[in-house]
Amino acid sequence: MDTYRVHVPETAYAPDIGYLQVGLYREDGPRLMTDDGEDAVRLQPVEITPLSGAVPNPLEVNFGDRILLAGYSLDRRNAHPGETISLTLYWRALAPMDVNYSVFAHILGAEDQVWGQDDGWPNHGDAPTSVWQTGDLTEDHRQLVVGLTTPPGFYDIEVGLYDAEGNRLPILADDGRWLDNRVLLSRIQVVSP
Repeated sequence: MDTYRVHVPETAYAPDIGYLQVGLYREDGPRLMTDDGEDAVRLQPVEITPLSGAVPNPLEVNFGDRILLAGYSLDRRNAHPGETISLTLYWRALAPMDVNYSVFAHILGAEDQVWGQDDGWPNHGDAPTSVWQTGDLTEDHRQLVVGLTTPPGFYDIEVGLYDAEGNRLPILADDGRWLDNRVLLSRIQVVSP
């Protein structure tokens, strides 16, 4: 008997239902097929329950010790090309700022190709970061229009912040190490019209 632990990333959308699937593959890479032509066997469904917190899908993504992404929500996780997905980001000010940072929210495909985006100041200019007070929680609404030529498939939602020169705020670990300059949230699915 083998035991495996499956990690659910902190950015996983909840509530949701997932499933476990198992398969085997050869050392040189190809997957083994079952008698019915499948390359994996689906096991039981798994309920992904939300973490407790003041906002949906709570997170603690520290952007440069200035802004914390505290959570997010989506109105849906699948769309046709040309349709809009509403994304709400919950930002918390960690320090006073004299810079107005812009938010980028992208529908991101293979090789970091952007298939939809909503970039700009929080709440489209109505909540500039330079007026945020330490501890303030800002609800930032984004509209991601799926590009008309977006092929069917799964896409990441990529989020981050940048200044007027285009410099992105780094994501910092608890010990101050630089981790990245963007966070990948839930995946969405683009389906054929």
